[in-house]
Amino acid sequence: MFRHQIVSGPALALAGTLTAGQAVVAGLATTAGVLPGAIVAGPGIAPDTLVQSVDSANQLTLTQPANAGGSAVALSVGNEPVTVAQAKQHARVERTDEDPRVASFIVAARRTVETMLGQCLIATTADYWADNWPWLGGYYNRVVRAQAVMGPIPYWLPNSNTGILNLQLAPLLSVSYIKYQGFDGSWITIPPADYLAESVAPGSAIAGPSRVQPQYGMTWPIPRPVLDCINIRAIYGYGNDYQAVPENIKVAILMLVAHWYENREHVVIGQVPARLQDTVDSLLAASEHGNYS
Repeated sequence: MFRHQIVSGPALALAGTLTAGQAVVAGLATTAGVLPGAIVAGPGIAPDTLVQSVDSANQLTLTQPANAGGSAVALSVGNEPVTVAQAKQHARVERTDEDPRVASFIVAARRTVETMLGQCLIATTADYWADNWPWLGGYYNRVVRAQAVMGPIPYWLPNSNTGILNLQLAPLLSVSYIKYQGFDGSWITIPPADYLAESVAPGSAIAGPSRVQPQYGMTWPIPRPVLDCINIRAIYGYGNDYQAVPENIKVAILMLVAHWYENREHVVIGQVPARLQDTVDSLLAASEHGNYS
């Protein structure tokens, strides 16, 4: 069994100076990647606060004044595939008081698309937890080592020694670490030179399956037989910002946002049935990464 846990989503971590009653965030190390309309959260930030403008390389103006101040305040700024301005233009929205709603629809649409594709669109750190490695865990694999006890390998067990582990999420940008729990209960980090990771170059139009395996001639070490004894932390996404996300995915997100803005209920009464979902599915199918069996 395995599971994924998002450690940090597609957001920019900034630290700046806030003054209570003012909407300016000053003293930032950088504003690179920050776009107007992005959702902002952190101490002293009111709900539904967005970035109104990027004033310079070190300053932002927010849509609402801070309700508390301080220096080096940690802020989280949304990093989404499309901007509020793009979504409003697509949905033909002109009112500025709808910006927070549109921004929330963008987040919801991005999460929906990620779930449908089994992908992360913009750099996202996630933990993979598993109860064991693949049974055939690499060269001189577990079955071979267990033959002295088991006898001949059962005919129904596939004869493979690759030790490939499919991480499920895609596309894989990099592996931060691979750890396993030793028999004494301590966590042991496997040296990066001991395994291979199938990652894609940032900006690739097609995501590939995310896989890791031991180097040739090596095997995954045997962990303590307890739940979640394997932990792999990796970064997934097409790149670090919206520019890396394929256009077909952006269009699908814009269509979902416009549809949700126009239709606030789950069921639409009195209208001719539309084929929105078919269009969205077709757009997303162009970026389907496939799987190895």
